[in-house]
Amino acid sequence: GKFEREQRPPEELSEEDQFMIRFSKIPRLAERMNVMIFLGSFGDTAQLLMPQLNAIIAASMSLKSSSKLRHILEIVLAFGNYMNSSKRGAAYGFRLQSLDAVGSLWG
Repeated sequence: GKFEREQRPPEELSEEDQFMIRFSKIPRLAERMNVMIFLGSFGDTAQLLMPQLNAIIAASMSLKSSSKLRHILEIVLAFGNYMNSSKRGAAYGFRLQSLDAVGSLWG
């Protein structure tokens, strides 16, 4: 900075200028300031996100305990096993649109 180029002793500078010189020499200052800003706003951000997080948690718990979903996945597994049990075998998968056909079997 200007003061370093002039090589003036720090004692000749005002307290504010001395502070700014020390402040400018802090390693990774921008990153540290960003962390402080993030930490300062984290509580508010977390509070804003809590309804969505609670909805996601409730939905995942509902899916995990759903007997209907388990039954659908069993059917999909059986379908895949059937595809691989034929003489041609080695079916590497099927398109999700194929599941629409499976769903239409039950109305």
